[in-house]
Amino acid sequence: VTPDAAGRQRHLDSPMVGRARHLRALEDALAAATEDSSTFLATVVGPAGVGKTRLVEEFLREADHAMIHRGRCLSYGEGITFWPVDQIVRSVVGVDEVARGPALVTGILETLAGDPDAAEVATKLAGILGATTDPVSREDGFWAIRTFLERAATEKPLVAVFDDIHWAEPMLLDLIDHIADWSRRSPVLLLCTARPELLDGRPTWGGGKANASSTLLQPLSVEESSALIENLLGSGVAPEVVELVSGAAGGNPLFVEEMVAELVDDGRITRSGSGWHTVDLLEVSVPASIQSLISARLDRLDTSERTVLERGAVEGDLFHLGSVEAVAPELPEVADIVSNLVRKELIRPDRSEFPGDAAFRFRHALIRDVAYSSIPKHVRADLHERFGRSLVDRAGDGSGLGAIIAHHFDQAFRLLHDVGGDGERSQALAQEAGMRSHDAGVAAERTGDITAAIRLFERAASLLPGVDAFETRLHLGRVLHRAGSYDRARDELVRLETDADAAGRRRVALLAGAGLLEVATSTAEEIPVDEMLGRSEAIAQELRSLGDEVGAAWALIGVINWRDREDGVVVARRVVETAVLHGDAGLEAEAELWVTLHMHWGFAPASEGLAHTRAWLARGIPDRWVEARAWAVLAGFHGFLAQYEEGRAALERARDLGDSVGADTVAPFHGLFLELLAGELDRAVEWTRRGFERNRDLGEKSWMSTLAAMLAELSARRGDA
Repeated sequence: VTPDAAGRQRHLDSPMVGRARHLRALEDALAAATEDSSTFLATVVGPAGVGKTRLVEEFLREADHAMIHRGRCLSYGEGITFWPVDQIVRSVVGVDEVARGPALVTGILETLAGDPDAAEVATKLAGILGATTDPVSREDGFWAIRTFLERAATEKPLVAVFDDIHWAEPMLLDLIDHIADWSRRSPVLLLCTARPELLDGRPTWGGGKANASSTLLQPLSVEESSALIENLLGSGVAPEVVELVSGAAGGNPLFVEEMVAELVDDGRITRSGSGWHTVDLLEVSVPASIQSLISARLDRLDTSERTVLERGAVEGDLFHLGSVEAVAPELPEVADIVSNLVRKELIRPDRSEFPGDAAFRFRHALIRDVAYSSIPKHVRADLHERFGRSLVDRAGDGSGLGAIIAHHFDQAFRLLHDVGGDGERSQALAQEAGMRSHDAGVAAERTGDITAAIRLFERAASLLPGVDAFETRLHLGRVLHRAGSYDRARDELVRLETDADAAGRRRVALLAGAGLLEVATSTAEEIPVDEMLGRSEAIAQELRSLGDEVGAAWALIGVINWRDREDGVVVARRVVETAVLHGDAGLEAEAELWVTLHMHWGFAPASEGLAHTRAWLARGIPDRWVEARAWAVLAGFHGFLAQYEEGRAALERARDLGDSVGADTVAPFHGLFLELLAGELDRAVEWTRRGFERNRDLGEKSWMSTLAAMLAELSARRGDA
């Protein structure tokens, strides 16, 4: 926001104030990526309004020798882990539609024309982005994204900007880390912006990497704030104006810009001749915060401008002209109103998510937040519902926007509930939000994004009434177990079993019981093995009698670890056949894991097990939790064959994949045996202690008991006190 167009242009054309060193750091990062033909990770960190966006835009303006593509993390909506990647990929290939399968695959193929891996990259990239329903493992998805960016940068350097990664899901941060660690073939700069809260969850972000740097933006000094004011107003600024604004802003550039604009709009400072003169400056009340300052400025907009800004704020940080027109049909000439808001520097044109529509982004997230929070809750509820229906109409249920659509219906319900809204309408909104959150949770579970899946299933379970939530709660119990949240998984499944029996839903009660048996295998509850296997067989038999062959298979696979090895392989292979017959890729993956595990600990020659596991991994495993364990088993086969370095590499993959979902409870077990076979006692102790502590912290006891015994034995061998 600046006093006039001339002032704004002068401000943009003038050198940035107080950021020359930070700009050089970004220029050096791009130079390093270009000269080394490698990947460099640069992160700009700073609080809201300190100038991260301006710094990046200044850098990008000068980086005219590079391709620039940008994606932004959203502050709303679960299960949209790869949203910024989707934006970057579509920008590279020139596809406007949000993650639409055929168009996206065609665009990727055209971009990679002549590349021998083009078809594989296109298939796996479209799968990990949700553009197709083809299952893709995290490892394959990461490979496809990394390979695509490398190949896109073969002719000129590529700058991939990830804005606002403090809102990123852990899996996206894992991806950025992965690309920085593994990509070495092309000049790629991964440029991230973040608020300091990123470091709360990732305190070592970018640390330990020779190809990474972080730039921390501090508030401007008084002298720098004064220079910024002169950039905005030109020469001849009265000293009292400089003193008032720089003192109030506390070095926050956005505060400086907004306060100068307010003083001009209020007529407190006016241009006369070659300078600026003050009018009643002593009567100016200094806002307590930047939010108060922005709110005061929005209050001065006319009704139509304020309405458009608020409608856009409901859609999100990025909003579309067509969306505003759809939910505000009473406003004439919305395009003209939007142009006024652009001129007033409240919003800026941006890349559209929908073909043929114009898109705009708030100049700063704080402007959007203030506009949104000023809308009465009952109006916000209505607008969120209308935006949700508008997105369904425009993008469709299979658009990849399922989690965002669910977010709008969820917000509509919660806001309506807060104001004691209509009962029937409130129930309908809860039902729709719950169903859409469930579907988004299934999609997140399929791609291995367990953290997002848990949140989506929890939200869906809280929204859906009674028996409608039963299937969601089954999924929730399962993903909680996979994440190592054993107590929560047990509690959820116990309640579900009771509720399902009370409601006469025998199938659900049986599946909950099967889930409880699976939890028991992890927590070493005192159930005799014969009794556990007997319960499992009985549950499976009753589920078959109810026509649920897939449920019966899940009941068998959940306790298969307690079978002897040869019998276990037979049962696991039978479950694989059932899964293939019914098209259940998740069940197939888990059953195949148990085939592989029983081969590892049982009868199969190591060379046969190694070939089997390699072939399975090469086909692609559509389940991160299973894939992590498959890499650990592969490491074990390498150890049996004295291929220790190959085994260690496989273990690193297993650990990287499994940390966020609890699968690292298994990697240490294979790691300790690998190092024992290699004669590396210290390394074996390190793996054993790591596994013991990890499992102890999770409350897992099945593997932990063995690890505890092994730790004692190995420590004794080493002579530890």
